[in-house]
Amino acid sequence: MKKLFLAILIISVCVLSSCKSGGYKITGKFETDATGQVFLSKIGLSGVEIIDSTRLVNGTFKFTGSVAIPELYLIEFENNQEQLFLFIENANIKISGNTNELQDVVVKGSKLNDIYFAILKGLPYQDEMQKLEESFYYAQMTGDQIAINSILADRNAILEEIKIYFLDNIKSNCGNPVGAILILQVAQALTLEEFEESVNMLKKSLPNHPYTIEIADYFESQKQQQELMEKIMGLQAGLEVGKTAPSFILTDINGKEVDLRNFRGKYVLIDFWASWCKPCRDENPNLVKAYKQFGGSNFEIISVSVDKSIEDWKKAVSEDGLIWTNVHDSEGIAAEEYAVVTIPSTWLLDKEGKIVKINLRGDDLNNTLKQLIK
Repeated sequence: MKKLFLAILIISVCVLSSCKSGGYKITGKFETDATGQVFLSKIGLSGVEIIDSTRLVNGTFKFTGSVAIPELYLIEFENNQEQLFLFIENANIKISGNTNELQDVVVKGSKLNDIYFAILKGLPYQDEMQKLEESFYYAQMTGDQIAINSILADRNAILEEIKIYFLDNIKSNCGNPVGAILILQVAQALTLEEFEESVNMLKKSLPNHPYTIEIADYFESQKQQQELMEKIMGLQAGLEVGKTAPSFILTDINGKEVDLRNFRGKYVLIDFWASWCKPCRDENPNLVKAYKQFGGSNFEIISVSVDKSIEDWKKAVSEDGLIWTNVHDSEGIAAEEYAVVTIPSTWLLDKEGKIVKINLRGDDLNNTLKQLIK
């Protein structure tokens, strides 16, 4: 969140306005006698595309063309790492200032541009944030944890006030591209409810703008991600050490059904893996070693493959010498029950089917089994 708002504070220039007839004319006049190439690029969903270039001669340049609707563009100067962001509309846009201080240039040409810069100029707590940053770095250098905690608390309170400032301005400008770009700038700082409210306002008042579509798609992805994380967290709450492990019935390498409940009375290591997973394949020799030493009446391994390809799965089982119980979970049913996000993922169960350890590997697995199996 800190980086997000700092980015807002130092953003170079954005010009936003409604579409007009004719075309656009962008003229730049700077106080320096700089020369070199100037590039105009469009910033789209798939990246940045250079659409025009010209020469900076004696501090001046010009671009002309036309756009259907205002969108975000980027002007870059040869041998200058700073960039100038602006929304191009079909209007006469004038840029003046210094190529070495692009954050301070003046852009004229639209009412919405005036609105946008007034919002940025009115951004509260800029000086306070700068002082907190300086204090935070000093506290880090001196190892003053009490000061660090206090600074972080103050910063979070200020960031909340800044967010409210942006939300108020989003509501005031949800019918124009200013509101759209403000949402894009603070999206990561919003709660899902705040984000949804902003998206709904934008859909109603500015339904066909590319930024509305982009914001709506981003919101849906964030919503789905949060729902997935809540589901995973809910599952993980029931997968703690001491809890009974979820049961499953899967098909083994010979086409027979395997029921986890039938392994009660043994210690069982459930290993989620795949043939294409290099860390999984690298760990298999350790499992082979453990099974040779402990496998039998007191210990069993159930390797649960999440491979889509049965052939690849069976080939890897043969190549790695996995002589224990191997089952196929191509639909991820068991993996979902165990909230598996990454593989390999292992679960050691006791003789009653309760979870003893999670993600045991290498020597840790062998040492644990030595303690459990006498």
